Amino acid sequence: MLCPHLQILVEEAVAAVDALSREAIGEALRLVTGTATSLAALRGVEALGPLRAMLMPLPLPVDMLSTLQPAVALSREDRQALGTITTLMDLLASPSFSNPRGSGVGGAGTRTLRVMGEVAPMLPELMPGVQATLEMFGCQLA
Repeated sequence: MLCPHLQILVEEAVAAVDALSREAIGEALRLVTGTATSLAALRGVEALGPLRAMLMPLPLPVDMLSTLQPAVALSREDRQALGTITTLMDLLASPSFSNPRGSGVGGAGTRTLRVMGEVAPMLPELMPGVQATLEMFGCQLA
């Protein structure tokens, strides 16, 4: 049985990945449907008028893309998840975190190697938990 704290962590990670992916898709849709040249190209078929339905029974690409906009819209919870990710990334990128002792540019790399050396002997013991966590993450993400 997995720790309830781990369950919460996995749920938050899934929410963050979901929000990030929908934000990226939404931005791509805005780029495609937001430029004058792409709209002109996508709507060029509309010049066919009433014949368009007979010649092209499928919806226009711009119509299909426009229908995706609500599906990728971010909720308040999504914005909170993105805010949390941004805060964590800012923290991880801060000089005080990556180089706490001010030991020069190589300090963070040296610290990472030291931590990896300490964790490496524990990997066989940690792998079942890591695997279970990744499976839980994958199931919830799907």
